[in-house]
Amino acid sequence: MFLKNKQKNQKTGRKSIGRTKKIPFYYQTSRYLNKEDSERLNRELTSKETQNITRKSVWRQIPGLIAIIVIIACFFYAITLTSNPKVEVISGSNTSLLRPLAVYQLAARNIINSSLSSRTKLTINTNRIAQQFETQYPEIKSVSLIIPLVNHVPLLEIQPAVPVFILNNSRGSYVIDSSGRAILAEPKAKLASLNLPQITDQSGLPVKLGVQTISDNTISFIDTVTSQFKAKSIPISSMIFPAVPYELDVYLSGHPYYLKFNLLGNAGVEVGTYLAAVKQLGASLPAHYIDLRVDGRAYYQ
Repeated sequence: MFLKNKQKNQKTGRKSIGRTKKIPFYYQTSRYLNKEDSERLNRELTSKETQNITRKSVWRQIPGLIAIIVIIACFFYAITLTSNPKVEVISGSNTSLLRPLAVYQLAARNIINSSLSSRTKLTINTNRIAQQFETQYPEIKSVSLIIPLVNHVPLLEIQPAVPVFILNNSRGSYVIDSSGRAILAEPKAKLASLNLPQITDQSGLPVKLGVQTISDNTISFIDTVTSQFKAKSIPISSMIFPAVPYELDVYLSGHPYYLKFNLLGNAGVEVGTYLAAVKQLGASLPAHYIDLRVDGRAYYQ
């Protein structure tokens, strides 16, 4: 009996080696932990709390980051421009275009597409585009590129030059505008539909598109001559710049003679001299010409 109890006591008092019982951590249990275990548990708790705080902080920042991305995207969208601008003739202009509007529309699109900097409102160079357009189409007197504030379609406003007559020479036919520039070169038959006065150049004037070919005084002189004959219902059949300097020869419909004008003189006075001479001559009109190059005098042959 005594031996059995001793064996029982020995059996029940046996310790298991290599196994530790997990002790839940709370305030009371800290008294049973050694210093090393206590520090380890504190570090684990601190690490978990830091991770939780970091996760919460990241999640709180996500809405703000999304808002910033949306604002940036909206900004870049707002400053973009399409490569297909709208082309309009400046309001109040009474001059017709010498080419179809679709031609200018296509040209404006190609000019804008030629540079990536022209695709945003902040980087587009409006002066360069306008100058390039005017160089390519001299018949356009002025160009204004307007950048929209709200939408994305730039507006190109064009003002056509005013054509006054057609100049024909051995190299071709050119439309001359009110400032004396050659603004368009086309076959003579095609320009006939413009119903403009035509002048044949025999003096060898150098003609270059976009460059002044005829002086302002000559333009004004020709305009005065044509308008005064039109007011008197005297149709002009043709005009010539002969090889003689500063001379303009005008041929009238239904008359065998032509008129010699001095481009350095007074156009109104010379037309008036012709009208007075015709009235004085009556039926005895000359067969070749009437020379009006001397103010107040008419010589005829």
